[in-house]
Amino acid sequence: MSKPSRRRKKFFIFRGDERPGEDYVVLKSTMNLYAAGEGADARSAEAELRQKVTGCGGNAVFNYQCNIGKRGPYTVYTAWGNPALIVPAAERDEAEEKKLLAGYVEDLYAAEDKARRVSAWRSKCLKALPAVVIIACLVILLFNR
Repeated sequence: MSKPSRRRKKFFIFRGDERPGEDYVVLKSTMNLYAAGEGADARSAEAELRQKVTGCGGNAVFNYQCNIGKRGPYTVYTAWGNPALIVPAAERDEAEEKKLLAGYVEDLYAAEDKARRVSAWRSKCLKALPAVVIIACLVILLFNR
């Protein structure tokens, strides 16, 4: 008989006054800072917020809210909350916690800028990948003659 999969949750959203239970420990929380994301629907706004929070090294959002607004003829969804870093209480490792805390950035603007640079670099690499593969194939064909 196989074991059930123990899929670990990567990102946590807490609405209002919700807090993680005894299973999780809050390592760092910036309650004086808001991260916000906008999108054409609620999921895209939440995805943008998630990208910003993970860019600053967090994996949770406290006081999550999502509102609908109008911007000209368009409907805009805005999601925001306080970024935080939480870990499972059962699997606590001091070295791992230090590494996670070192990667947590309290300046969201710097983290957002870093996330943009990383995503731009990744997209450039993905655009260049077909050319690299073609050149590698041509070189292999040339040397196999």
